[in-house]
Amino acid sequence: MEYDEWIDNIFKRKPLNRFELDWDEYWTGEAVRLPSRVILDLIIETFTKAGEDLRPFSDEQVAVGLKFITNEAAEPLHKIYDVDVATSQRLAVINAIYVLFRDCLALRCGNDPETESTNCLDGYAYMFWDAGALCIYGVIHTEVEAKDELIDAILDVLEGTLKISNATCQRAAIHGLGHEKRSIDRYYPKGKRYTNWLRRIDEMIDRYCGLSTTHEALREYARQAKTGMIN
Repeated sequence: MEYDEWIDNIFKRKPLNRFELDWDEYWTGEAVRLPSRVILDLIIETFTKAGEDLRPFSDEQVAVGLKFITNEAAEPLHKIYDVDVATSQRLAVINAIYVLFRDCLALRCGNDPETESTNCLDGYAYMFWDAGALCIYGVIHTEVEAKDELIDAILDVLEGTLKISNATCQRAAIHGLGHEKRSIDRYYPKGKRYTNWLRRIDEMIDRYCGLSTTHEALREYARQAKTGMIN
């Protein structure tokens, strides 16, 4: 499948409402049956080119299209756990998520930390690490190789996203860090890596809270995330 066909069929759809597009069910069925490595290459290209290539589409189209990739029951992103996928490709997908936030979501999402947003992309960004396939909980409970390397990469992306100058992206990263800390604490075997990751998350949050540019509402949310108990 060519990249342009992938983009058109996922995003070039008439919205039925703010949560749903007019899908071509035959095409989506064919798409999710593509070889894992092909789908993941398409996802990497989509994420890394999102700032430019998704520009023609509305926020509703982008939100629902991205949810198809990352959040749906047959989510293409879940292919990252397939046995025939190399660690290098898994890492490329994870690293591309930062580019998606930086080049696309940061430009489209709201930037007011105190106002409840009605932008559908704000909700998508906020729930990315909670509702999607790529979370530390998911990594821990699969049989993939190089789990430690994947978790390091996820934390790198969350740390990078926390530095993006957009309140929604920062809130999404805080939300993700809170859930990731809880996942590590509950499900990862105790040991050096376990301790290092928990310490790293705490240090990440402390640095963020110490910045003069951090809004107080986000600072308080980050302190809550540090406990690992976050909604």
